[in-house]
Amino acid sequence: MVKGNFAFDKVQRLPGNIGYEKFRLFAYPYLAAATASSATDFVANTDALIIDLRDNAGGDPATRRPCDPATLQPGNPAMVA
Repeated sequence: MVKGNFAFDKVQRLPGNIGYEKFRLFAYPYLAAATASSATDFVANTDALIIDLRDNAGGDPATRRPCDPATLQPGNPAMVA
């Protein structure tokens, strides 16, 4: 799982200052915390965020929580697909 970057397939800034994260698995936080934090930091100052979960197989609920629309920051547009 480490070689696969804890299933974080892509993290990028799209035109228009839109952040994009795609990951296939919610890995255990104690394993993937540093990778998840780096991914989040990379898109922290974007105007909007797309979290692509289309191929996500699930996993640990504690890792999923930040992607839950109810926990996203007010005023920061996000799309969870």
